[in-house]
Amino acid sequence: MRKLSTLLTALAVVALFAAAPVAAQNSYPPVGSDPVSGTSTSITTQEAALVLKYVGTTTAGIPTVQVSAGGDLQLEIAGVADATTGSPTLNGVFDLSTPAAAVDTVGELVNLINTTGSNWRAVLTSGLTGDATDNTFFTRSEIEVPTAGVRLFRDVDVSLFSSVAILPPLADQEFAFWSTGTGQVNTRVNKNAFANYQCFLQYASEKITSSGTVGAFTVNAVKNEYSATGVLTQTRRILWTPTGAATTVASNTPVGLTFVSAPGEFFVVRQATGTALTVTEVFGVGYMVKIGSR
Repeated sequence: MRKLSTLLTALAVVALFAAAPVAAQNSYPPVGSDPVSGTSTSITTQEAALVLKYVGTTTAGIPTVQVSAGGDLQLEIAGVADATTGSPTLNGVFDLSTPAAAVDTVGELVNLINTTGSNWRAVLTSGLTGDATDNTFFTRSEIEVPTAGVRLFRDVDVSLFSSVAILPPLADQEFAFWSTGTGQVNTRVNKNAFANYQCFLQYASEKITSSGTVGAFTVNAVKNEYSATGVLTQTRRILWTPTGAATTVASNTPVGLTFVSAPGEFFVVRQATGTALTVTEVFGVGYMVKIGSR
């Protein structure tokens, strides 16, 4: 009986430590850690849902990206639509004003960009794979795609949520962080850019004004893993969420509490609403610790 009791106790301890962590008492970042943060104070041009990069080999012209007023995403090379990609047809245009079922979520869009043709790659930043694509990207005029990549911004007033990824500096702007190796010349998406890191969220807050009921404020631990061909699989854990309320809400995570990710996860702080947004302020800050070799 004593041996059985000892065995059960040991198994319980193993299970405790094997479970994905959630939170711990607040502490100062350890020496050698790197800062992570994210903020949004605009409903139009501050929330990068994904980063898009041209990885083709042609040097005959400049690659460009455009998001039309209806939400359609157009990819061009040298002023000509890239006919190796697109949806529902290969015409360089992803119809996101009336998206087909195969591209009506952000996860599906990323996967189609990565697997249709070989000229473009995309990675999710503050987006969740189930987010809708129907006219939810902010309109932007045709822009040359720099070496770092180009961001597609979420139109918060259409998506009806504000979402901020808590990332290292420039990670929401540059494809290089999400690619294999180092530097901006890499064209392959890293399986998991956070695989050898553990993230700690020390504080998050939101202030949101809506014409109707404000929904849940959530702290999410997100793991994005890409296959060799760039197909994204995402898992999400909701670590904390207070109750929503009406019209204007301001709240923050409990003082003195640090949220802890599992290795390979990063944090996405999100505030939803059921009706039009007029004001949104979402913020998060913390640090990440390297636990292995990238």
